Amino acid sequence: MNLSSLKTESYMNTHNKAPAKSPHNPLAHLVKTPKTSVANKLIVGLSCFAAATSFTVSSMNAQVSESTVTEDEKLKISFNGAPGEHYATERAESLKPPVNWTPFHSRKADSNGLVEFSDSLEQTQQFYRIRPGSIYPPLVYASENTGADYPLPVLPELADLPVVEPLTDPFEWSDGSGRSIEFADWSRRRAEIKAEIENYEIGPKPDRPSDITASYTDGILTVNITENEETLTLTSEIILPTGDGPFPAIIGIGAGTGSLPSDIFSSRDIAQITFNFGQVMAHTQSRGNEPINRLYPDLTYMGAYAAWPWGISRLIDGLELVQEDLPIDLEHLAVSGCSFAGKMALFAGAFDERIALTIAQESGGGGAAAWRVSETLGNVETLGATNFQWFKTSMRSFAGSNVSKLPMDHHELMAMVAPRALLVLGNPDFVWLADESGYVSCRAAHRVWENFGIGDRFGFSIVDGHGHCALPNSQRPEVEAFVEKFLLDIEEADTDVTIHPYETVDYGRWTEWWGTEDPVFPGDE
Repeated sequence: MNLSSLKTESYMNTHNKAPAKSPHNPLAHLVKTPKTSVANKLIVGLSCFAAATSFTVSSMNAQVSESTVTEDEKLKISFNGAPGEHYATERAESLKPPVNWTPFHSRKADSNGLVEFSDSLEQTQQFYRIRPGSIYPPLVYASENTGADYPLPVLPELADLPVVEPLTDPFEWSDGSGRSIEFADWSRRRAEIKAEIENYEIGPKPDRPSDITASYTDGILTVNITENEETLTLTSEIILPTGDGPFPAIIGIGAGTGSLPSDIFSSRDIAQITFNFGQVMAHTQSRGNEPINRLYPDLTYMGAYAAWPWGISRLIDGLELVQEDLPIDLEHLAVSGCSFAGKMALFAGAFDERIALTIAQESGGGGAAAWRVSETLGNVETLGATNFQWFKTSMRSFAGSNVSKLPMDHHELMAMVAPRALLVLGNPDFVWLADESGYVSCRAAHRVWENFGIGDRFGFSIVDGHGHCALPNSQRPEVEAFVEKFLLDIEEADTDVTIHPYETVDYGRWTEWWGTEDPVFPGDE
Protein backbone atom coordinates (compact mmCIF):
# COMPACT_ATOMS: atom_id res chain seq x y z
CA MET A 1 0.00 0.00 0.00
CA ASN A 2 1.26 3.45 -0.89
CA LEU A 3 1.01 5.30 2.39
CA SER A 4 2.88 8.26 0.98
CA SER A 5 -0.16 9.08 -1.10
CA LEU A 6 -2.30 9.68 2.01
CA LYS A 7 -2.31 13.21 3.37
CA THR A 8 -3.23 13.53 7.05
CA GLU A 9 -3.38 16.49 9.36
CA SER A 10 -3.47 16.81 13.15
CA TYR A 11 -6.47 18.42 14.82
CA MET A 12 -7.17 19.41 18.40
CA ASN A 13 -10.13 18.13 20.38
CA THR A 14 -12.27 20.28 22.63
CA HIS A 15 -9.84 19.82 25.49
CA ASN A 16 -6.99 21.26 23.39
CA LYS A 17 -4.99 18.09 23.58
CA ALA A 18 -3.25 16.71 20.55
CA PRO A 19 -5.14 13.72 19.15
CA ALA A 20 -3.55 10.32 19.48
CA LYS A 21 -2.01 8.66 16.46
CA SER A 22 -3.05 5.16 15.63
CA PRO A 23 -0.58 2.55 16.88
CA HIS A 24 -1.25 0.64 13.67
CA ASN A 25 -0.69 3.52 11.29
CA PRO A 26 1.08 6.69 12.48
CA LEU A 27 -0.31 8.61 9.52
CA ALA A 28 -3.92 8.18 10.66
CA HIS A 29 -4.97 10.64 13.34
CA LEU A 30 -7.79 9.90 15.72
CA VAL A 31 -9.88 12.71 17.20
CA LYS A 32 -12.08 12.16 20.21
CA THR A 33 -15.51 13.80 20.34
CA PRO A 34 -16.45 15.64 23.56
CA LYS A 35 -17.56 13.51 26.47
CA THR A 36 -20.76 15.53 26.58
CA SER A 37 -21.57 14.48 23.03
CA VAL A 38 -23.91 11.62 22.29
CA ALA A 39 -21.21 10.27 20.04
CA ASN A 40 -18.46 9.68 22.60
CA LYS A 41 -16.51 7.98 19.81
CA LEU A 42 -13.39 8.63 17.80
CA ILE A 43 -13.24 10.28 14.41
CA VAL A 44 -10.93 9.54 11.52
CA GLY A 45 -9.72 12.63 9.67
CA LEU A 46 -8.52 11.99 6.15
CA SER A 47 -7.58 13.65 2.91
CA CYS A 48 -7.56 10.92 0.28
CA PHE A 49 -5.60 11.46 -2.93
CA ALA A 50 -5.12 7.83 -3.98
CA ALA A 51 -6.94 4.57 -4.10
CA ALA A 52 -4.84 2.48 -1.73
CA THR A 53 -4.09 3.05 1.92
CA SER A 54 -4.86 1.75 5.37
CA PHE A 55 -5.88 3.45 8.59
CA THR A 56 -7.64 2.76 11.87
CA VAL A 57 -10.83 3.78 13.61
CA SER A 58 -11.53 3.17 17.28
CA SER A 59 -13.73 4.29 20.16
CA MET A 60 -13.57 4.84 23.89
CA ASN A 61 -15.44 1.63 24.62
CA ALA A 62 -14.73 -0.57 21.63
CA GLN A 63 -11.78 -2.41 20.19
CA VAL A 64 -9.56 -0.91 17.50
CA SER A 65 -10.45 -2.21 14.04
CA GLU A 66 -8.47 -2.15 10.80
CA SER A 67 -9.85 -0.13 7.90
CA THR A 68 -8.83 -0.59 4.31
CA VAL A 69 -9.36 0.49 0.74
CA THR A 70 -10.94 -2.23 -1.37
CA GLU A 71 -10.03 -3.27 -4.89
CA ASP A 72 -12.92 -1.25 -6.30
CA GLU A 73 -11.48 1.88 -4.66
CA LYS A 74 -13.90 2.15 -1.75
CA LEU A 75 -13.02 3.04 1.79
CA LYS A 76 -14.07 0.24 4.15
CA ILE A 77 -14.19 0.79 7.92
CA SER A 78 -14.82 -2.02 10.39
CA PHE A 79 -15.84 -1.08 13.91
CA ASN A 80 -16.18 -3.36 16.93
CA GLY A 81 -18.99 -2.19 19.16
CA ALA A 82 -21.61 -3.89 21.32
CA PRO A 83 -23.45 -6.88 19.83
CA GLY A 84 -26.97 -6.01 18.71
CA GLU A 85 -26.59 -2.27 19.24
CA HIS A 86 -27.35 0.29 16.55
CA TYR A 87 -24.61 2.63 15.32
CA ALA A 88 -24.86 5.66 13.08
CA THR A 89 -22.00 6.88 10.90
CA GLU A 90 -21.71 10.49 9.81
CA ARG A 91 -19.24 12.39 7.68
CA ALA A 92 -18.05 15.97 7.33
CA GLU A 93 -15.60 17.84 5.13
CA SER A 94 -14.18 19.93 7.96
CA LEU A 95 -13.82 19.91 11.73
CA LYS A 96 -13.93 23.70 11.88
CA PRO A 97 -16.88 24.73 14.11
CA PRO A 98 -19.73 24.56 13.49
CA VAL A 99 -19.11 21.07 12.14
CA ASN A 100 -21.69 20.00 9.57
CA TRP A 101 -22.09 16.27 10.16
CA THR A 102 -24.13 14.55 7.46
CA PRO A 103 -25.93 11.27 8.28
CA PHE A 104 -24.36 8.64 6.09
CA HIS A 105 -25.17 5.15 7.29
CA SER A 106 -26.90 3.28 10.09
CA ARG A 107 -26.44 -0.36 10.94
CA LYS A 108 -26.97 -2.86 13.72
CA ALA A 109 -23.86 -4.58 15.06
CA ASP A 110 -23.82 -8.33 14.46
CA SER A 111 -23.60 -11.00 17.16
CA ASN A 112 -19.86 -10.30 17.50
CA GLY A 113 -20.34 -6.53 17.69
CA LEU A 114 -18.98 -5.95 14.18
CA VAL A 115 -20.20 -2.94 12.20
CA GLU A 116 -18.92 -2.28 8.67
CA PHE A 117 -19.53 0.54 6.23
CA SER A 118 -17.92 1.73 3.05
CA ASP A 119 -17.68 4.95 1.07
CA SER A 120 -16.26 6.04 -2.26
CA LEU A 121 -12.88 7.69 -2.07
CA GLU A 122 -13.16 11.39 -2.76
CA GLN A 123 -10.59 13.96 -3.81
CA THR A 124 -11.76 16.18 -0.97
CA GLN A 125 -11.08 15.92 2.73
CA GLN A 126 -13.50 13.66 4.61
CA PHE A 127 -14.02 12.95 8.31
CA TYR A 128 -16.05 10.10 9.74
CA ARG A 129 -17.53 9.43 13.13
CA ILE A 130 -19.42 6.48 14.53
CA ARG A 131 -21.83 6.99 17.36
CA PRO A 132 -24.34 4.83 19.22
CA GLY A 133 -27.98 5.06 18.26
CA SER A 134 -29.71 5.43 14.93
CA ILE A 135 -30.96 8.74 13.62
CA TYR A 136 -31.18 7.22 10.21
CA PRO A 137 -33.15 5.85 8.46
CA PRO A 138 -36.48 7.55 9.31
CA LEU A 139 -39.68 5.66 10.02
CA VAL A 140 -41.79 7.72 7.60
CA TYR A 141 -41.53 10.71 5.28
CA ALA A 142 -43.57 13.87 4.79
CA SER A 143 -43.66 13.56 0.99
CA GLU A 144 -45.19 10.98 -1.31
CA ASN A 145 -42.00 10.33 -3.28
CA THR A 146 -38.66 11.59 -2.02
CA GLY A 147 -36.94 10.42 -5.20
CA ALA A 148 -39.17 12.33 -7.61
CA ASP A 149 -36.35 14.53 -8.91
CA TYR A 150 -34.02 11.72 -9.97
CA PRO A 151 -33.76 11.14 -13.73
CA LEU A 152 -35.27 8.00 -15.19
CA PRO A 153 -32.89 5.04 -15.39
CA VAL A 154 -32.10 3.10 -18.54
CA LEU A 155 -35.26 1.17 -19.55
CA PRO A 156 -34.34 -1.20 -22.41
CA GLU A 157 -36.78 -3.02 -24.65
CA LEU A 158 -37.34 -6.74 -23.99
CA ALA A 159 -34.85 -7.86 -26.66
CA ASP A 160 -32.10 -5.76 -25.09
CA LEU A 161 -32.59 -6.86 -21.49
CA PRO A 162 -30.06 -9.32 -20.04
CA VAL A 163 -31.12 -12.68 -18.65
CA VAL A 164 -30.94 -12.87 -14.84
CA GLU A 165 -32.28 -16.20 -13.65
CA PRO A 166 -31.80 -15.72 -9.88
CA LEU A 167 -33.43 -12.79 -8.08
CA THR A 168 -32.15 -9.40 -9.19
CA ASP A 169 -29.83 -7.47 -6.88
CA PRO A 170 -31.81 -4.62 -5.25
CA PHE A 171 -28.62 -2.63 -4.63
CA GLU A 172 -27.36 -2.74 -8.22
CA TRP A 173 -27.77 0.38 -10.35
CA SER A 174 -30.05 -0.06 -13.35
CA ASP A 175 -27.32 0.87 -15.84
CA GLY A 176 -25.03 -1.90 -14.53
CA SER A 177 -22.40 0.60 -13.39
CA GLY A 178 -22.11 -0.94 -9.93
CA ARG A 179 -24.06 -1.17 -6.72
CA SER A 180 -24.39 0.68 -3.43
CA ILE A 181 -25.51 -0.62 -0.05
CA GLU A 182 -25.34 2.84 1.54
CA PHE A 183 -28.57 4.33 2.79
CA ALA A 184 -27.55 7.71 1.39
CA ASP A 185 -28.01 6.17 -2.09
CA TRP A 186 -31.24 4.31 -1.37
CA SER A 187 -33.63 7.08 -2.42
CA ARG A 188 -32.05 7.14 -5.87
CA ARG A 189 -32.01 3.35 -6.16
CA ARG A 190 -35.61 3.15 -4.95
CA ALA A 191 -36.57 5.65 -7.67
CA GLU A 192 -34.97 3.34 -10.25
CA ILE A 193 -36.99 0.36 -9.01
CA LYS A 194 -40.16 2.45 -9.13
CA ALA A 195 -39.46 3.47 -12.72
CA GLU A 196 -38.82 -0.15 -13.74
CA ILE A 197 -42.02 -1.44 -12.14
CA GLU A 198 -44.03 1.32 -13.80
CA ASN A 199 -42.40 0.77 -17.18
CA TYR A 200 -42.59 -3.02 -17.33
CA GLU A 201 -45.57 -3.91 -15.10
CA ILE A 202 -48.22 -1.36 -14.17
CA GLY A 203 -47.81 1.89 -16.10
CA PRO A 204 -47.11 5.26 -14.50
CA LYS A 205 -48.75 6.24 -11.26
CA PRO A 206 -49.77 9.87 -12.00
CA ASP A 207 -48.27 12.63 -9.86
CA ARG A 208 -50.32 14.65 -7.43
CA PRO A 209 -52.51 17.09 -9.37
CA SER A 210 -52.35 20.75 -8.39
CA ASP A 211 -56.15 21.05 -8.04
CA ILE A 212 -57.32 19.08 -5.00
CA THR A 213 -59.91 20.12 -2.44
CA ALA A 214 -61.19 18.25 0.59
CA SER A 215 -63.79 18.50 3.31
CA TYR A 216 -64.80 16.48 6.37
CA THR A 217 -68.42 16.42 7.51
CA ASP A 218 -70.45 13.96 9.59
CA GLY A 219 -67.78 11.26 9.54
CA ILE A 220 -67.21 11.42 5.77
CA LEU A 221 -64.00 12.65 4.12
CA THR A 222 -64.63 13.97 0.61
CA VAL A 223 -61.73 14.61 -1.76
CA ASN A 224 -62.18 16.24 -5.16
CA ILE A 225 -59.35 15.82 -7.67
CA THR A 226 -59.49 17.90 -10.85
CA GLU A 227 -57.32 17.27 -13.89
CA ASN A 228 -57.94 17.79 -17.61
CA GLU A 229 -61.06 19.80 -16.66
CA GLU A 230 -62.55 16.64 -15.17
CA THR A 231 -63.19 15.97 -11.47
CA LEU A 232 -62.99 12.63 -9.66
CA THR A 233 -64.51 12.46 -6.17
CA LEU A 234 -63.39 10.13 -3.40
CA THR A 235 -65.53 9.61 -0.31
CA SER A 236 -64.37 7.75 2.75
CA GLU A 237 -66.15 6.79 5.95
CA ILE A 238 -63.93 7.47 8.95
CA ILE A 239 -64.33 5.93 12.40
CA LEU A 240 -62.63 8.02 15.06
CA PRO A 241 -61.80 6.93 18.60
CA THR A 242 -63.18 8.91 21.52
CA GLY A 243 -61.07 11.91 22.48
CA ASP A 244 -59.28 14.85 20.95
CA GLY A 245 -56.52 13.08 19.01
CA PRO A 246 -54.60 13.31 16.83
CA PHE A 247 -55.06 9.59 16.22
CA PRO A 248 -52.94 7.16 14.25
CA ALA A 249 -54.97 5.63 11.45
CA ILE A 250 -55.27 2.65 9.17
CA ILE A 251 -56.50 2.93 5.60
CA GLY A 252 -58.40 -0.27 4.93
CA ILE A 253 -59.12 -1.35 1.39
CA GLY A 254 -62.84 -1.99 0.98
CA ALA A 255 -63.48 -1.65 4.73
CA GLY A 256 -62.07 0.38 7.60
CA THR A 257 -59.36 -2.15 8.46
CA GLY A 258 -59.28 -4.14 5.24
CA SER A 259 -59.69 -7.82 6.13
CA LEU A 260 -58.02 -7.49 9.52
CA PRO A 261 -60.12 -7.71 12.71
CA SER A 262 -61.27 -4.18 13.56
CA ASP A 263 -60.83 -4.67 17.31
CA ILE A 264 -57.04 -4.79 16.86
CA PHE A 265 -57.31 -1.10 15.98
CA SER A 266 -60.38 0.13 17.86
CA SER A 267 -59.02 -1.24 21.15
CA ARG A 268 -55.86 0.82 20.61
CA ASP A 269 -57.56 4.11 19.68
CA ILE A 270 -56.55 3.92 16.03
CA ALA A 271 -58.81 5.61 13.49
CA GLN A 272 -60.23 3.57 10.59
CA ILE A 273 -60.40 5.01 7.07
CA THR A 274 -62.08 3.15 4.22
CA PHE A 275 -60.67 3.33 0.69
CA ASN A 276 -63.44 2.70 -1.84
CA PHE A 277 -61.24 1.56 -4.73
CA GLY A 278 -64.13 1.36 -7.21
CA GLN A 279 -64.32 5.15 -7.18
CA VAL A 280 -60.99 5.06 -9.05
CA MET A 281 -61.11 1.82 -11.04
CA ALA A 282 -63.26 -1.31 -10.97
CA HIS A 283 -61.92 -4.68 -9.77
CA THR A 284 -61.75 -5.78 -13.41
CA GLN A 285 -61.34 -2.61 -15.40
CA SER A 286 -62.89 -1.76 -18.74
CA ARG A 287 -59.91 0.01 -20.28
CA GLY A 288 -60.61 3.62 -21.07
CA ASN A 289 -63.96 3.65 -19.27
CA GLU A 290 -62.88 3.94 -15.64
CA PRO A 291 -63.27 7.06 -13.46
CA ILE A 292 -59.53 7.75 -13.49
CA ASN A 293 -59.50 7.62 -17.31
CA ARG A 294 -61.48 10.87 -17.43
CA LEU A 295 -58.57 12.62 -15.73
CA TYR A 296 -55.85 10.82 -17.67
CA PRO A 297 -57.26 9.84 -21.09
CA ASP A 298 -53.77 9.06 -22.40
CA LEU A 299 -53.17 6.41 -19.72
CA THR A 300 -55.75 3.83 -20.72
CA TYR A 301 -52.94 1.26 -20.75
CA MET A 302 -52.29 1.66 -17.03
CA GLY A 303 -52.90 -1.28 -14.74
CA ALA A 304 -55.12 -1.14 -11.69
CA TYR A 305 -52.04 -1.29 -9.46
CA ALA A 306 -51.01 2.12 -10.76
CA ALA A 307 -54.55 3.54 -10.46
CA TRP A 308 -55.55 2.28 -7.02
CA PRO A 309 -52.36 3.42 -5.22
CA TRP A 310 -52.89 6.81 -6.89
CA GLY A 311 -56.31 6.92 -5.24
CA ILE A 312 -54.89 6.05 -1.82
CA SER A 313 -52.31 8.81 -2.22
CA ARG A 314 -55.03 11.31 -3.08
CA LEU A 315 -56.94 10.19 0.02
CA ILE A 316 -53.83 11.01 2.07
CA ASP A 317 -53.68 14.40 0.33
CA GLY A 318 -57.23 14.96 1.56
CA LEU A 319 -56.23 14.08 5.12
CA GLU A 320 -53.48 16.69 4.89
CA LEU A 321 -55.94 19.34 3.70
CA VAL A 322 -58.48 18.85 6.52
CA GLN A 323 -56.09 18.60 9.47
CA GLU A 324 -57.91 21.36 11.38
CA ASP A 325 -61.20 19.43 11.21
CA LEU A 326 -60.03 15.81 11.26
CA PRO A 327 -57.50 14.90 14.00
CA ILE A 328 -55.43 12.25 12.20
CA ASP A 329 -51.74 11.75 13.08
CA LEU A 330 -50.24 11.89 9.59
CA GLU A 331 -46.92 10.47 10.77
CA HIS A 332 -48.61 7.22 11.80
CA LEU A 333 -50.63 5.98 8.83
CA ALA A 334 -51.02 2.32 7.87
CA VAL A 335 -52.57 0.61 4.87
CA SER A 336 -53.89 -2.95 4.62
CA GLY A 337 -55.81 -5.24 2.30
CA CYS A 338 -56.06 -8.93 1.44
CA SER A 339 -55.77 -11.01 -1.73
CA PHE A 340 -56.01 -8.65 -4.74
CA ALA A 341 -56.31 -5.87 -2.15
CA GLY A 342 -53.20 -7.25 -0.45
CA LYS A 343 -51.34 -6.54 -3.67
CA MET A 344 -52.98 -3.11 -3.72
CA ALA A 345 -51.80 -2.37 -0.18
CA LEU A 346 -48.27 -3.45 -1.08
CA PHE A 347 -48.14 -1.23 -4.17
CA ALA A 348 -49.65 1.66 -2.19
CA GLY A 349 -47.10 1.35 0.60
CA ALA A 350 -44.24 0.98 -1.85
CA PHE A 351 -45.25 4.04 -3.88
CA ASP A 352 -46.19 6.49 -1.09
CA GLU A 353 -43.58 7.22 1.56
CA ARG A 354 -46.11 8.94 3.83
CA ILE A 355 -47.37 5.48 4.82
CA ALA A 356 -45.55 4.34 7.96
CA LEU A 357 -46.83 0.74 8.04
CA THR A 358 -47.94 -1.57 5.24
CA ILE A 359 -49.69 -4.86 6.02
CA ALA A 360 -50.01 -7.00 2.88
CA GLN A 361 -52.27 -9.96 3.65
CA GLU A 362 -52.23 -13.05 1.40
CA SER A 363 -51.20 -11.01 -1.64
CA GLY A 364 -49.94 -13.98 -3.71
CA GLY A 365 -48.55 -13.66 -7.23
CA GLY A 366 -48.19 -10.03 -8.27
CA GLY A 367 -47.81 -9.14 -4.60
CA ALA A 368 -45.10 -10.43 -2.29
CA ALA A 369 -44.33 -13.52 -4.40
CA ALA A 370 -41.44 -13.18 -6.85
CA TRP A 371 -42.38 -13.86 -10.47
CA ARG A 372 -39.14 -15.80 -11.07
CA VAL A 373 -39.64 -18.15 -8.14
CA SER A 374 -43.33 -18.68 -8.87
CA GLU A 375 -42.42 -19.84 -12.37
CA THR A 376 -40.72 -22.89 -10.80
CA LEU A 377 -43.66 -23.97 -8.61
CA GLY A 378 -46.39 -25.31 -10.90
CA ASN A 379 -50.07 -24.38 -10.52
CA VAL A 380 -49.68 -20.97 -8.89
CA GLU A 381 -50.29 -17.38 -9.95
CA THR A 382 -47.38 -16.90 -12.32
CA LEU A 383 -46.77 -13.79 -14.40
CA GLY A 384 -48.43 -15.39 -17.39
CA ALA A 385 -51.47 -16.50 -15.38
CA THR A 386 -52.27 -13.30 -13.48
CA ASN A 387 -55.14 -10.89 -14.20
CA PHE A 388 -53.81 -8.49 -16.82
CA GLN A 389 -56.50 -5.92 -16.05
CA TRP A 390 -54.43 -5.28 -12.94
CA PHE A 391 -51.25 -4.76 -14.96
CA LYS A 392 -50.20 -3.46 -18.36
CA THR A 393 -51.13 -5.96 -21.04
CA SER A 394 -47.58 -5.64 -22.41
CA MET A 395 -46.29 -7.31 -19.24
CA ARG A 396 -47.43 -10.58 -20.81
CA SER A 397 -44.29 -10.53 -22.97
CA PHE A 398 -42.34 -11.52 -19.84
CA ALA A 399 -44.36 -14.72 -19.31
CA GLY A 400 -42.70 -18.13 -19.17
CA SER A 401 -38.95 -18.23 -19.67
CA ASN A 402 -38.89 -14.49 -20.40
CA VAL A 403 -39.53 -13.82 -16.72
CA SER A 404 -35.75 -13.94 -16.26
CA LYS A 405 -35.48 -10.81 -18.42
CA LEU A 406 -37.42 -8.65 -15.98
CA PRO A 407 -34.90 -6.12 -14.65
CA MET A 408 -36.51 -6.33 -11.22
CA ASP A 409 -38.83 -8.63 -9.27
CA HIS A 410 -41.25 -8.34 -6.39
CA HIS A 411 -38.70 -8.62 -3.61
CA GLU A 412 -37.72 -5.19 -4.93
CA LEU A 413 -41.33 -4.01 -4.87
CA MET A 414 -41.31 -4.89 -1.16
CA ALA A 415 -37.89 -3.28 -0.74
CA MET A 416 -39.36 0.01 -1.97
CA VAL A 417 -41.18 0.20 1.37
CA ALA A 418 -37.83 0.38 3.20
CA PRO A 419 -36.90 2.00 5.51
CA ARG A 420 -40.56 2.10 6.57
CA ALA A 421 -42.32 -0.90 8.10
CA LEU A 422 -43.82 -3.85 6.20
CA LEU A 423 -45.57 -6.98 7.46
CA VAL A 424 -46.39 -9.74 4.96
CA LEU A 425 -49.03 -12.32 5.90
CA GLY A 426 -49.35 -15.63 4.04
CA ASN A 427 -51.61 -18.68 3.94
CA PRO A 428 -50.05 -21.82 2.36
CA ASP A 429 -53.39 -23.66 2.38
CA PHE A 430 -54.21 -21.79 -0.82
CA VAL A 431 -51.68 -23.06 -3.37
CA TRP A 432 -52.54 -20.37 -5.93
CA LEU A 433 -51.01 -17.75 -3.62
CA ALA A 434 -47.53 -19.21 -4.24
CA ASP A 435 -46.47 -18.67 -0.65
CA GLU A 436 -43.24 -20.62 -1.11
CA SER A 437 -42.32 -17.99 -3.68
CA GLY A 438 -43.49 -15.32 -1.24
CA TYR A 439 -41.21 -16.80 1.40
CA VAL A 440 -38.14 -16.73 -0.85
CA SER A 441 -39.04 -13.21 -1.94
CA CYS A 442 -39.45 -12.07 1.68
CA ARG A 443 -36.07 -13.52 2.64
CA ALA A 444 -34.51 -11.58 -0.22
CA ALA A 445 -36.31 -8.33 0.56
CA HIS A 446 -35.46 -8.61 4.26
CA ARG A 447 -31.79 -8.22 3.40
CA VAL A 448 -32.44 -4.61 2.43
CA TRP A 449 -33.81 -3.73 5.87
CA GLU A 450 -31.07 -5.77 7.54
CA ASN A 451 -28.42 -3.97 5.52
CA PHE A 452 -29.65 -0.66 6.92
CA GLY A 453 -29.64 -2.02 10.47
CA ILE A 454 -33.44 -2.01 10.76
CA GLY A 455 -34.33 -5.65 10.23
CA ASP A 456 -37.14 -5.43 12.79
CA ARG A 457 -39.12 -3.15 10.47
CA PHE A 458 -39.84 -6.05 8.11
CA GLY A 459 -41.58 -9.25 9.04
CA PHE A 460 -43.44 -12.15 7.48
CA SER A 461 -45.85 -14.70 8.92
CA ILE A 462 -46.96 -17.61 6.72
CA VAL A 463 -49.45 -19.71 8.69
CA ASP A 464 -51.93 -22.39 7.56
CA GLY A 465 -55.14 -23.71 9.04
CA HIS A 466 -57.53 -20.85 8.27
CA GLY A 467 -59.72 -19.43 5.53
CA HIS A 468 -58.57 -17.00 2.87
CA CYS A 469 -58.39 -13.46 4.27
CA ALA A 470 -59.48 -14.71 7.73
CA LEU A 471 -56.74 -13.78 10.18
CA PRO A 472 -56.31 -16.68 12.64
CA ASN A 473 -55.63 -16.10 16.32
CA SER A 474 -52.14 -17.50 15.80
CA GLN A 475 -51.26 -14.52 13.55
CA ARG A 476 -52.76 -11.81 15.73
CA PRO A 477 -49.60 -11.31 17.83
CA GLU A 478 -47.58 -10.42 14.73
CA VAL A 479 -50.13 -7.88 13.54
CA GLU A 480 -50.54 -6.41 17.02
CA ALA A 481 -46.76 -6.08 17.44
CA PHE A 482 -46.33 -4.17 14.16
CA VAL A 483 -49.32 -1.95 14.95
CA GLU A 484 -47.99 -1.15 18.41
CA LYS A 485 -44.43 -0.42 17.32
CA PHE A 486 -45.10 1.56 14.15
CA LEU A 487 -48.44 3.23 14.85
CA LEU A 488 -48.16 3.68 18.63
CA ASP A 489 -44.36 3.96 19.06
CA ILE A 490 -44.21 1.14 21.62
CA GLU A 491 -40.53 0.23 21.28
CA GLU A 492 -40.85 -2.96 23.34
CA ALA A 493 -43.12 -4.58 20.75
CA ASP A 494 -41.35 -7.59 19.24
CA THR A 495 -41.40 -7.28 15.44
CA ASP A 496 -38.62 -9.77 14.72
CA VAL A 497 -41.12 -11.95 12.87
CA THR A 498 -40.04 -14.67 10.39
CA ILE A 499 -42.68 -17.40 10.70
CA HIS A 500 -42.98 -19.99 7.92
CA PRO A 501 -43.24 -23.75 7.15
CA TYR A 502 -40.42 -23.85 4.58
CA GLU A 503 -37.47 -25.16 6.58
CA THR A 504 -36.12 -27.22 3.67
CA VAL A 505 -36.35 -24.47 1.04
CA ASP A 506 -32.94 -23.16 0.00
CA TYR A 507 -33.84 -19.50 -0.36
CA GLY A 508 -30.19 -18.43 -0.32
CA ARG A 509 -29.48 -19.85 -3.77
CA TRP A 510 -31.66 -17.11 -5.27
CA THR A 511 -29.50 -14.29 -3.87
CA GLU A 512 -26.04 -15.80 -3.45
CA TRP A 513 -24.79 -13.98 -6.55
CA TRP A 514 -25.58 -10.51 -5.14
CA GLY A 515 -22.51 -8.34 -4.99
CA THR A 516 -20.83 -10.20 -7.84
CA GLU A 517 -21.01 -9.60 -11.57
CA ASP A 518 -22.21 -13.11 -12.38
CA PRO A 519 -26.00 -13.56 -11.96
CA VAL A 520 -26.16 -17.34 -11.86
CA PHE A 521 -27.28 -19.95 -9.35
CA PRO A 522 -24.64 -21.67 -7.18
CA GLY A 523 -23.07 -24.53 -9.11
CA ASP A 524 -23.98 -23.05 -12.49
CA GLU A 525 -20.81 -21.00 -12.82
